[in-house]
Amino acid sequence: MTPLPPSQSSTILVPNLSASWQTPVDEYVVALQPLASDPAVLMVATATGELLALHAQTGEILGRVQAHQEACTQACVVVSPQGFANPQEGLSEPAVLTAGDGGLLCGWRWQAQAKTWEPVFQTRLGRHWVEHLAVAYPYVLAALDRQVVVLSLTGQEVRRITLPKAVLALAWQPGSSTGGNQPRFATACYGQVALWQLGNDTPTLIREMPFTPTLLRWQPRGRFLAYGCRERAVFVIPLGPHTTGRPEDDLRMEGFTHKVSLLAWSEDNRYLATGGGPDPIVWSFAGKGPAHNPPLELLAHRAVLSAGVFQSGNPLASHRLATASAEGSILIWNLPTVDRPEAVALASPETQGGEITTLHWSSTHPLLSGDANGLVSCWNL
Repeated sequence: MTPLPPSQSSTILVPNLSASWQTPVDEYVVALQPLASDPAVLMVATATGELLALHAQTGEILGRVQAHQEACTQACVVVSPQGFANPQEGLSEPAVLTAGDGGLLCGWRWQAQAKTWEPVFQTRLGRHWVEHLAVAYPYVLAALDRQVVVLSLTGQEVRRITLPKAVLALAWQPGSSTGGNQPRFATACYGQVALWQLGNDTPTLIREMPFTPTLLRWQPRGRFLAYGCRERAVFVIPLGPHTTGRPEDDLRMEGFTHKVSLLAWSEDNRYLATGGGPDPIVWSFAGKGPAHNPPLELLAHRAVLSAGVFQSGNPLASHRLATASAEGSILIWNLPTVDRPEAVALASPETQGGEITTLHWSSTHPLLSGDANGLVSCWNL
């Protein structure tokens, strides 16, 4: 597929808006997310292995623990189908998972009264660092070197898969672990993207290519799988009930100036935001899809994109996109149905100062950001 040329949107930004609070946590922020079991608490993990709890309204540091001795590479919040991690007292399930040095995977529960992180389990998966982590209740995916390990939420190993090369990305298919179905997930390594069913020993689909896929993102409905490559290209595999599964039917987006660093779907499945360079490019999957809808090129950032997220949990705001760059700027885009989008500046290098490493934005929480200098911010919109 050769998409139509993009329509450009060059924006003069309004004055910067203020942060409601900013909290320094001293080191590169790896992950930032509200707890499903207690949304008033934010989980923050740093590259030096520290796990912190922050008050979502004030940014106050409620507690912290050295979760990993050398480094934390990944961290994520556990969300059950009921929408929270610990529906009853005494459950052995963790609220947060962290992974890092020495093949270590850890489960944690936040104890609000004691204001401390309580360890639930600790398991060593091998001698290599755990580089990638993904959760789809009640399973966990962890990757170290060429190994993909499937575990339960109590840290018990379910199965182990070996890929041809080192694992570069992991992603569960949304909703595939509910309703009695066998969960489905995707893996990426150099030259290959593969789809797996949890109960199968071989992939259900393989894409081989002379590229390095480093990002995997499922459409929320699960009918498309997008992957972004270091070779400045994005591919989208159609996986709906009426698709052929043939490689020649995959969508291919090119023309990026740098390796792909942004890949995000809107919650209503309509938009895919991509980026490899300073300018986000947004593709519409409405109607007949990107082949018939010109993409939107959003021109405002002055440095390479480092993060991006659509607002979730609010159908009326599902087309609001936040993008961030390596220079520390954050922009909000109100994507249109017809007209060109508009941007509002939230942060500039003068007020933020560090490369934005992670963003979180939902209907229950304002836009949150973490940066490479260890600053966690909550932004007024």
